[in-house]
Amino acid sequence: MSPYLGGNFFLSERSEFKNLIDNLLIHRTIRRATREDKFRNTILHQICFDFSKNKPYNVFYLLKEKVMVKEKTYDFIDERVVVIYDRTFPLYIILGDKNYLIDSGPAARAPEFFEKISGILYKTIGQKQPRIDTLLLTHSHWDHTGGAHFLQQQYDFDVLASTRTTELLKKPKVIQMIDQMNQGFKKLIGDDSDICFSTLKHLSAVQPAESISISSKSHIEVIDTPGHTRCSIAFLLHPGNILFPGDAAGLMEPDSTIRPLFFSSYSDYENSIRSLLELEVEVMALPHNKPVKGKARVKSFLEASLQKTREVRNTIREYLADGRDVIQVSELIYEQEFPNISFMGPRDILIMNLESMVRSVYNA
Repeated sequence: MSPYLGGNFFLSERSEFKNLIDNLLIHRTIRRATREDKFRNTILHQICFDFSKNKPYNVFYLLKEKVMVKEKTYDFIDERVVVIYDRTFPLYIILGDKNYLIDSGPAARAPEFFEKISGILYKTIGQKQPRIDTLLLTHSHWDHTGGAHFLQQQYDFDVLASTRTTELLKKPKVIQMIDQMNQGFKKLIGDDSDICFSTLKHLSAVQPAESISISSKSHIEVIDTPGHTRCSIAFLLHPGNILFPGDAAGLMEPDSTIRPLFFSSYSDYENSIRSLLELEVEVMALPHNKPVKGKARVKSFLEASLQKTREVRNTIREYLADGRDVIQVSELIYEQEFPNISFMGPRDILIMNLESMVRSVYNA
């Protein structure tokens, strides 16, 4: 008899148990009290023991009983920057004469984010009418822009982005595509709300090397980081050298695995990582994981990301040299590199992006 997981959901293979636990860890349905590897092995041992005795076991109950540690909902990176922790879409607020939000997350999370942002601004700086004055977009992808329409309805903020992003976000077909991707993600997580992505107001472009004033003592430097997309930019907060790279530096999964994301150009993507390595970054505020703190750790992450990027490029080249087409190579890369990716949403979106990655190597 297979361990019982609720409803009509049964598992019979050890690998299936591992995938289940990995997914639970990725989406943080549970709260961790130990390192993930140690915890995973403990759970697997318990499950396999019960399975060998033909004993039904509710795995979700076991997981929740093992770890019930409350995680922080927010924290200060420094006195000016608040990180709002989230399973896969953390948000960053820069406090100053005006309050700046870095990216918006997907539409499905926007109501929750609005409550968190307003509550945290009230608690931290005492704003009785919490406000976000400006949204800074690192690029135009659905999971970075999807919540912007809902949040703008609440805060009426300005939106600053690269020239390419501002051009894209004014096109009806692009707006429709971003909304479709957000609706697909909502369906994936069982969200039946009517929240959508639509046209943004107060949308303006910023240029590479431009300086955005935060206060009399701090400013944000705009950095051109193409490769993930053609419209990608990063933001570097001075003083303190806190970097908001968007997806230009790759994705770090909860288990510290790095996923390269060169969706528009491999060469531009590698050059962008190399450019980020030249900066004296103290904190790197990742958009899909917790911040990386300390110069040495930031440098180590970027070097590891660059190495992994080259490894994936070489793998793609080998598959193409064997005569496989773009779609076949994309499926193979998906199976090898992205089987349990934590944030990409519906599979068809990820496959579409992986096809872009393969083409960026093929056309190089």
